[in-house]
Amino acid sequence: MFLGFHEHSIDSKGRLVLPARFRAELGDEPVATMGFERCVEIYPASTWREVLERYSSLPSSRKASRDLIRMLCSSAVELSVDEQGRVLLPSHLREHAMLEGKVAVIGAGVKVEVWNLEVWRNYREETYGRLSDILEEVSALEIR
Repeated sequence: MFLGFHEHSIDSKGRLVLPARFRAELGDEPVATMGFERCVEIYPASTWREVLERYSSLPSSRKASRDLIRMLCSSAVELSVDEQGRVLLPSHLREHAMLEGKVAVIGAGVKVEVWNLEVWRNYREETYGRLSDILEEVSALEIR
């Protein structure tokens, strides 16, 4: 499970040093794709296969299902982790998430997300302000 927040930088070549605590679980060839909130999602390869299977089970007769699969798969790329723990994020993913300079690398359960640091800070602040409303909306979650 991926937990926590790390502030890192993307260098001029588009490389990101993955936090040490995330590297082992991500493995040598994680998969990155566009995130729904203008971030980049990075999955261990085995988890990506599970996610893809779930999305592939959506009804192909629905345009929304086809659109979702196309967007996620066409933007997905297998990453290689070098000896320094860096991955090269392709330009299309960096552009999608507006990544340059300082970034937020966050643990998000089964995946890692990479955000533009300012976008992350704004998102976090706005979301904290709505947290009690969000908990009420998530009907599957019961806190006792």
